Amino acid sequence: MQADLAKTNQSAVISTGCKKNKTGTSFAVLRKQLFGMCALLMFVLAVASSCVIPADIRERPDGDIDAEYDYWPNIVNPQPPAGVYSINPECIRLEFFQFILADDLPAEDTERQENFETRWYNGDELVGKFEGFTIKPQFSISTRDLYEDSEELANGYREYILRAYVSDLGFADETNPILEEGAHSSQVIWIVRFDTDIPCP
Repeated sequence: MQADLAKTNQSAVISTGCKKNKTGTSFAVLRKQLFGMCALLMFVLAVASSCVIPADIRERPDGDIDAEYDYWPNIVNPQPPAGVYSINPECIRLEFFQFILADDLPAEDTERQENFETRWYNGDELVGKFEGFTIKPQFSISTRDLYEDSEELANGYREYILRAYVSDLGFADETNPILEEGAHSSQVIWIVRFDTDIPCP
């Protein structure tokens, strides 16, 4: 009788142990499955976030939170065309550089109307500026002055780099093109190259 009771107790212990082991195994499997699902979810979220298309390639400056304000001083139709512009230094005449702003500045925006500024630089040197909004900024300089201010290159050519900057809130520095906070801006660059082989017009 005692032997049978001992066997029964032993069987119960073994049975209970097996049940615990089975439960532990099931919990471990479930934990692995949950971990795998979490990892998959994180991967999907990472891929989705990397595919987000930016709303505007022209990022608004810090502090510009007015989503209704769509104006931007986009420069179009620069004359002569932006890039390398070759002229003969012996052709003494006035050279005109100009461009058009694609959109009118809103008339009701008096702050930007009053503070709008266009600057012209020879390299880093400020050579001209115009305060106030105009849809067709223009800069003129003689060929002789251009040539005298140009830099000699190693290949024998001389070049003059002209940059035009526009800002609808002006500039924070008297000479350097540092923008005021919240300003919208654009620029255009001409590389004036002098070549005596070009005929005078």
